Amino acid sequence: MANLYPKFPYGVDDNMLKTAIKEYADEIFTKRADINVVLQLTPLLILGQNELQSRRNKRVTWFSFSISFLSLLVAGIALFVSLSGTRVSETWKNEQLQALTKMNADVNKQTNAIADILKSQTLAATEPSAAGKKRK
Repeated sequence: MANLYPKFPYGVDDNMLKTAIKEYADEIFTKRADINVVLQLTPLLILGQNELQSRRNKRVTWFSFSISFLSLLVAGIALFVSLSGTRVSETWKNEQLQALTKMNADVNKQTNAIADILKSQTLAATEPSAAGKKRK
């Protein structure tokens, strides 16, 4: 007869649980003509299988929960980095616009200064020739 483990199935570890399930299944298979053995060990076999499956489900659930939490943490970090990048980009854009506006104003001043110089040179060049024509 197969061993009856104390505190089975909740008080034993996974390896002992697997061993007990195998022993009970083998015992049922070898003594299938003895209805008492079958009736005694079948509930234990089912309880053992259910407990083993429950333990696996708990492990998978905790593993899934851990991965979900880690994914949430990574998403939060990515959001923080993205928002920081957006702020830096916005600041850089504003600085560039101010620099371009200043450069545009400087170019306009230089263009006006050059235009004034050209006008004065054109006027100076046309006035003496006009004065020279009147003298003749």
